[in-house]
Amino acid sequence: MLDEPLDITVRGECYQPKASFDKINQERQANGEPEFANPRNAAAGT
Repeated sequence: MLDEPLDITVRGECYQPKASFDKINQERQANGEPEFANPRNAAAGT
């Protein structure tokens, strides 16, 4: 627990292996959902 307010910015990166990206798109296709065009789109909003 913090004793006083804190104002910070958190930055980072997301890494997604190609095999994981392919699996996600296969699942989306099986569920009738649109596939992601690329891993960057899949990671957006994560």
